[in-house]
Amino acid sequence: MGIASKMFDEFERIALKRSRYIGLAVGIYKDYGSAQIMYNKRGNVMDGNGIFYKTLK
Repeated sequence: MGIASKMFDEFERIALKRSRYIGLAVGIYKDYGSAQIMYNKRGNVMDGNGIFYKTLK
């Protein structure tokens, strides 16, 4: 249906008004498989920084 891609188009449009760069994180579990595939199809590329764990306050 493309709903998620349309939402991301809008999110990116809004974010790019404030910053030149946008960060994206995705889980490595199987439950995130669909998201991983979508991000890849949209042209997102992993930066090689690996996995991180830190909560933001």
